[in-house]
Amino acid sequence: MKKSIFALCAAAALGCGLTSCGSGEKSEAAADTLVAKEVSDSVCTAYGTMAGGYIGMELKQYAEQTNEPYDREEFVRGLEAFLNEDRSEAYLAGMSSGMRVRSDLKSMQEMGVQVDRELVMQVMKKYILADSVDTKVAQDAQNKYQEIMAEVSKQAHEREQARKANSPEAVKNRKSGEALINKLKAENPNLKVSDSGLAYVITKEGNGQKLENGQQIKVKYVGKHIDGKVFDSSDDANMMVGGQYVPGFTEALSLLTPGAAGTFYIPGKLAYGVDGAPQAEIGPDELLIFEVEILSVQGNE
Repeated sequence: MKKSIFALCAAAALGCGLTSCGSGEKSEAAADTLVAKEVSDSVCTAYGTMAGGYIGMELKQYAEQTNEPYDREEFVRGLEAFLNEDRSEAYLAGMSSGMRVRSDLKSMQEMGVQVDRELVMQVMKKYILADSVDTKVAQDAQNKYQEIMAEVSKQAHEREQARKANSPEAVKNRKSGEALINKLKAENPNLKVSDSGLAYVITKEGNGQKLENGQQIKVKYVGKHIDGKVFDSSDDANMMVGGQYVPGFTEALSLLTPGAAGTFYIPGKLAYGVDGAPQAEIGPDELLIFEVEILSVQGNE
């Protein structure tokens, strides 16, 4: 969000093509080329309204999207310090680079890296102040950094997935799914469970060989929660066997033949996993029930 705000300011400034907003910095333009004060003030007011309006909207959106408060007064103080301080272009460029570096360090911290800012600054100064820098040194360092951060990112992802898997909602959903499958096993001798954990009942036998990856098919299906609430359905969906579906649904299609139908109980690990699918109100590790019928197979009509 911050990057987009600063990009907006830069784009707005370039669009106006201004070097001064009537602030008295006449050294950048000859006196006879200066825009009249009244017009200059109008330009500055319009620019301030435009930039401030867009920034204000982005700050509001940021707060709404993250559910985190954003200190607007602190933001304004930082903006004023940057605009009012009379510093060289090199100093301001350093501040700009510092903002980018700070953002990178924050991302590293969020992945668990113990960032030593003094160490980072010490090493950066060594190369910034050097008369010359070997390109290979920087490139090798970049490769090493990316290699280490890839592993750090992987470990951070694994920790986050483990945290989600141990959340009360995920634990509850897994237990509910396991209880349902155990109940169905006891009640229905036709229920089968594959090696992956997919439970299913073939409710209508089809004809021919089981479907193969790559075949284009027309499918009627209904997707339900354990409580019976429907979250997705279609009377004639065009699909491809082996397509990009949740693993349990992909496996379900491979168990059917043309014209067959079945009910499939897909454990959370074979559905949307610990992330769930909030847009469909599917919780973490939630078991899903799909009633599927193969209406036709391309080439077999």
